[in-house]
Amino acid sequence: KISYTTNYVAIASNGTGLFSTYVGAGAGGNNAANYSVFVGRNAGANNTEPNTVVGANAMQYGSAGHSNVVMGYAAAEPLNDASADNNTMIGTKAGEKYAPSAASSTYAVNTVVIGSSARLHDSLGQNNSIVVGGGAHGAGSNTAVIGNTLVRRLYANRSGSGAVYAGQLYISQSANSASVFTGDITGSITSTASFG
Repeated sequence: KISYTTNYVAIASNGTGLFSTYVGAGAGGNNAANYSVFVGRNAGANNTEPNTVVGANAMQYGSAGHSNVVMGYAAAEPLNDASADNNTMIGTKAGEKYAPSAASSTYAVNTVVIGSSARLHDSLGQNNSIVVGGGAHGAGSNTAVIGNTLVRRLYANRSGSGAVYAGQLYISQSANSASVFTGDITGSITSTASFG
């Protein structure tokens, strides 16, 4: 099925939003949102708002979230809250559920998730969260996570000579026990002993 008017293009889809593009069986479902792009089987299948969704089953359960950019097979698949707006999720299963039976990541606002199977924190609501890296898991609202549990070093440029700015510095061997440093820290440290 190919439908074309001066207002929209639909290939194997029933979408009719003005100035929108639908490509793939079930892409955009019966979406009538304007200025949308849905490419791939069931991409944005239940969505009713303007979004850019590319990939089979990507954001297929999303109903009313808008201004999202989703790319990758099954990316943002569980994102289905009406207020799930302004998110970017890129990668195969980016933004996936943390467990098959869970309803996590249904609500997210202003989040960025990049990487295959990268996902938000295991709670229902996320605001302003950044998660980057294959298999990386978010730490909650207003946090940024780079890398999965196998990442052991973080460099500010390749040689590590770049500057890192932060209000506090936490050094720990576990999430429950950390030394906290505030203010200015100068000089050099060569000891491997505990300090702080």
